[in-house]
Amino acid sequence: MSNTSNVSKLSASQLAANRMAIHTFIANATAKYGRGSVILLPEFVEDATTGAWSPVQGNGIRPTSTNSAFMRFGKMTINGVTGKPQYLYTNHFGDNESELGNMLSFIDPTASVGTAVRGIRLIVQESLVPFSRTNPSRDIKWADQSAGLACLKYVPDEATGELKECPIYRRTKVFFADDEGNYPPAAINTLIQHDNGAALSEAAFTRFQQANKPAAGMGSAARKAELLVKIAASTATPAEVQEFATL
Repeated sequence: MSNTSNVSKLSASQLAANRMAIHTFIANATAKYGRGSVILLPEFVEDATTGAWSPVQGNGIRPTSTNSAFMRFGKMTINGVTGKPQYLYTNHFGDNESELGNMLSFIDPTASVGTAVRGIRLIVQESLVPFSRTNPSRDIKWADQSAGLACLKYVPDEATGELKECPIYRRTKVFFADDEGNYPPAAINTLIQHDNGAALSEAAFTRFQQANKPAAGMGSAARKAELLVKIAASTATPAEVQEFATL
């Protein structure tokens, strides 16, 4: 039985299944508590037989191997441009389990695992300077990490003035309201527009073409005819419609 404390040791398929379980949990909790809710997340464990990940009952406070502890908060939102759901979640660390328990009782005594926590805001920070000194690559904003495609900003070199590629770093951060319910000025999303959109789009289109090649032995003309029949019958998928346009 695996848990999320050892995510660095999980395979790509395990990470994907774990991520889906977390997303589903956040979506269900958001449906219950309302849009904009920040949810206290549980730990998830993997069934060794089925590979399914399930939430563990607990108080949401987990010890670490370095004698500290943390809680994980999550939120569901939506990309205003693409209309696709997005999931933000991050860990908040404390000196020990007792101190984190006291903090949670102070900010929202009604909170428990799977419920909305009042007085917390999750925001996204992006920067051209790494957030981590020891592991900068951990926070790189990836367009496709498996393909090594990062979101880049072209920044003039201080000495030559020539544009150089700089990766954009991204993290989710927790902010807490004060006793009057006010948040610090920094508790807003800080985003950086990437400059390599054309290259990322071209790479995405190439991957699409490779993933939707005609079946072995089927020429492009035959494939186009097959897709035309599907389009006429309104049974073609969006990917098949796009494939038809490229043949």
